Amino acid sequence: MSTTRRYGVAPTARPDDDATVVLDTNRGIVTRLGYSPTEFAQAIGVHPNSVYKWLRSGQLPHLRLGRRYVITAVTLKALLAGGEL
Repeated sequence: MSTTRRYGVAPTARPDDDATVVLDTNRGIVTRLGYSPTEFAQAIGVHPNSVYKWLRSGQLPHLRLGRRYVITAVTLKALLAGGEL
């Protein structure tokens, strides 16, 4: 039995505490600075459609890269820490 959910992300997936590191070439560390709406939804335990609704209404801070939505790791960490957006 697989531990992944329908959207392909493990249910225990959480951003790590060093989400501000982009690339450390000396140690080979690469850390995410942003998440797709589906990854964000998985991390907070809601349906991706809810996240897209929040993005379109402006309730969720995000970046647009072309047609793609990107939710920053800072936003995710703030929400998981119990803060309001």
